[in-house]
Formats: sequence, structure tokens, C-alpha cells
Amino acid sequence: MDIGKRLRELRFAKGISVADLEARTGMPQSRIAAVEEGTEMPTLDSLEALAGALGVEMHELFPAHERSPSPRQRDSVGTLSAREKKLIKLFRSLAKADQGNLLFVGRKMAGLGVKEEGS
Repeated sequence: MDIGKRLRELRFAKGISVADLEARTGMPQSRIAAVEEGTEMPTLDSLEALAGALGVEMHELFPAHERSPSPRQRDSVGTLSAREKKLIKLFRSLAKADQGNLLFVGRKMAGLGVKEEGS
């Protein structure tokens, strides 16, 4: 997951400096730089603050290839249990922003390489 690269792309596209982000979010420039460089993973609160400062939904901080399932992933639904299919149906009924937020939380809960800020 390369949130840092996506954060930098959005920041450049909107003409916002790291100092501007610091002023808008209260996050130190060094932490913002570490997130952009990929050496630190932001917390959910930080992601929310960064998205707000950039004027985007939080899910937009995730690279596009990580936001939507591949055709192979969509086609594999037939091999899932009834419970898993129900979960997918519920997930698909969510707004895109909520889907992105839920995916982030799920990855964090599963311990998929999400590093806490400050650790």
C-alpha cells in the first residue's frame, strides 16, 4: 500500500506545500514527509486530517489499484461461503468512501504491514 506516493500526488496536484499541510492538520512536517516517503504509516485520525486538508475523501488517499477488486477477485465470489457472500453484498452497498475506510481498518486489524505512527 503506497499511501505516501498518493498523498504526494494529491498534494502536488492541489499546489499544497508540506508546510500548508502542517498548518491545516497540526501534523509536524517531519511526520508528513515520513508518510510521503513510506517510512511511516499514518493513523486513521491522521488519514482523516490529511484527506480533509486536501479536500478529498479518505479513500482517495489509496492508490486506484488498491481501491477496486480485480476481475479475478470479483469472479472468485462463487467459491465463497454464504456468510462471505453476505459480507461482500453488504460491503458493496456502502458508499465508496466508507468502503475505503473499512478496507483500511480491515487491513490494520489483520496486521497487514500497517505500522503505527510514532513507533
